[in-house]
Amino acid sequence: SDAQFTINGGATETRNTNSVSDAISGVTINLLSVGASTITVTSDSDSIVENVQEFLTKYNESINKILELTGRDGDLSGDGGIRSIESFLRSNIFNNVPDVTGDFANLLVIGISSGENFSSTEPPQLELDEDVFREALRDNRLNVEQLFSNSAQSGIADVLFAFLDEATRTTGYLNNRAKAHGSIDQQIRSLNDQIDRMEERLVSKEARLRRQFTRLEMFSANLQSQSAALAGLSFLRF
Repeated sequence: SDAQFTINGGATETRNTNSVSDAISGVTINLLSVGASTITVTSDSDSIVENVQEFLTKYNESINKILELTGRDGDLSGDGGIRSIESFLRSNIFNNVPDVTGDFANLLVIGISSGENFSSTEPPQLELDEDVFREALRDNRLNVEQLFSNSAQSGIADVLFAFLDEATRTTGYLNNRAKAHGSIDQQIRSLNDQIDRMEERLVSKEARLRRQFTRLEMFSANLQSQSAALAGLSFLRF
């Protein structure tokens, strides 16, 4: 039989399962037996803080890895395409987010920043001021959530995910470069073609120089012969 239940004296609801996840937002109710039960829902701020900290850690690791790969001694040194990903991440992380409910408009005001220590040789690392962040959660949890993700897809996580998903998907920018017959393969073939043409020109030039050298040797031998003949004539004249 279908399960029937009410919440807070409301209308009777019917489901064809005993696991109900669409009656209270963010809560799954497991119907175990006939009767009444009290459900207490509390916020788990610790998990939220851990998740945000993990997000910042992964962000920092991504920036550092890109800079390592595209640095002077990196395997992707000078790769403008990869650096553009790093540039996008940095330029969008502290954007003001529209479509939020509350006074928090960006991540800076909820305790996320690049820290107070500046180094000219190291990339800035995002840090979380946990006290400020927890206070923001207490003041307006929905506003904090909307900064990361909202129905308009304008949150920071929404924007970064959309960009990275497009760049890394099968038909995305990175795969189009790395796949067989992709843009990198095409560049390699183009360079190999240039090398082949240069080698052909070098072989042709070598052959030409050898012919010139042979003619010069012959010309030099003729000059030496003429010189010897002239020397003999000069001796007879005396």
